[in-house]
Amino acid sequence: MVDFDRLIGRLTEFADNFSETAQVAVTHTPTASVDGYLKPTAGTPVTRYGIVEYKTTEIRSPGGDTKISRARVTFLRDVTVNPDGDTFTLPSGQVGNVVDVKSLARRSGGGFYTIVSLGWDGDSGE
Repeated sequence: MVDFDRLIGRLTEFADNFSETAQVAVTHTPTASVDGYLKPTAGTPVTRYGIVEYKTTEIRSPGGDTKISRARVTFLRDVTVNPDGDTFTLPSGQVGNVVDVKSLARRSGGGFYTIVSLGWDGDSGE
């Protein structure tokens, strides 16, 4: 019997290979630190490949707040994302702030994929 981690790992690897032509370059600018005013300081940008979807959706946080997501990037691998300060520059040139991050974790650590929902600066959601 194949264990769950191995099965999902193989399926994710297949999806990654199958969708390779649909994946585009996005620039992930991680948060390096927080300054004295508690504002995030940008780290070194990294180019990553993922599937970008431009779609407006409402995302409700566990606390009940509603945020607007204007785009979603699906990485078919584990990507570490800090929702408080990381940004992603999409192929359109639009820079998105992280609104939500979802992933499926391996029992052995790490993850299979990461889905990052992005909002635009000053977006009122209208």
